[in-house]
Amino acid sequence: MRKLLNSQVAYYWKEGKRGRGSNFGTDGKKLFSHKLLIGYTDGDNKKVIIDHTSEGRFFYSVAAAKHISYGKQFADKIIDPHKQGG
Repeated sequence: MRKLLNSQVAYYWKEGKRGRGSNFGTDGKKLFSHKLLIGYTDGDNKKVIIDHTSEGRFFYSVAAAKHISYGKQFADKIIDPHKQGG
């Protein structure tokens, strides 16, 4: 699999395809920043972002925040980390 631009990884997640960028990847169902789960596909096939950002009050890292911002573009729902169910 060729390495994607990080800006493409979240689109692959939305489309249900595998993709890997720089410390950012998806198996088509789940979205990861490094090893942190930042997004998943729920039982209704909706894309859910787990908001590990300062805006979401659960800041993890600058890199994760950037990856989350890419994922938010395609998310059907945004939740805080304490409500994750993926």
